[in-house]
Amino acid sequence: MASIFWFADGAGTDDQVPRALVSWIRTQSPALIIYGGDVYNSGTESEFAAFFDQMGGSVSDACAVAGNHDWASHSSASFPDRVPTHYENLWRRFPPPLSHQPVDTTKRGGARYEHVKDIAGWRLVFVDTGPCNFEDWPVGDAERPKWLRRVLTETPGRAKVVFAHHSRLSRGKHGDNDTVHALWDCLFDETSSAPLAALTVGGHDHNVTWYDPRPKVDPDRHIVTINRFEGDDEGFLTALAHLSGKPRQAMAATVQ
Repeated sequence: MASIFWFADGAGTDDQVPRALVSWIRTQSPALIIYGGDVYNSGTESEFAAFFDQMGGSVSDACAVAGNHDWASHSSASFPDRVPTHYENLWRRFPPPLSHQPVDTTKRGGARYEHVKDIAGWRLVFVDTGPCNFEDWPVGDAERPKWLRRVLTETPGRAKVVFAHHSRLSRGKHGDNDTVHALWDCLFDETSSAPLAALTVGGHDHNVTWYDPRPKVDPDRHIVTINRFEGDDEGFLTALAHLSGKPRQAMAATVQ
């Protein structure tokens, strides 16, 4: 059994909530803390320094998917080689085992941060969608869908959770994100259209939402998209969503 905690959209300029939340999470002996993206306001060096301080000066139990605010401070390279400068700088300071967030400098752009973790029989898959307010995933890198399909199919079953900052489906103010539809395509078997993962988890919209399948988006393919979840058919998975004072998102899950 392992406890996994996710929160998003609030670190950096909001000092109180992330600090208190992380402090409490660590009393629960987490196997992993996932930050779901957006160090406010623009992912600057000072804002990432504040984020690190809010994490208690340690990211040894943490990883993070980058959000659009993190990508607001970026390198001068064109896509697909552009990177979020201060997000990358922070995590390169703390490569595994100093954190759970790799930076693979042999890859291009957001692919450098995409990785998997296998915990208690579940595969957690982390995908970078930071530029996808305006750019279509995979942002010009044809290797990224190949990688995603491979990591979803190389282990049997659907005990897999895909984490990204942008969700394909959303009832929040930003609405559905067509820019990540190619990512959505990768979540289904190319022949049978059977889902390859049990759940997707996204931030970005500052709300907590549970989605049943929505046939109007993709009538032949169904998967549950969530910011808060509990239960599925391939193992015991529970979650508790907690909103503390401001419109932030947080989730705790126990997997076994």
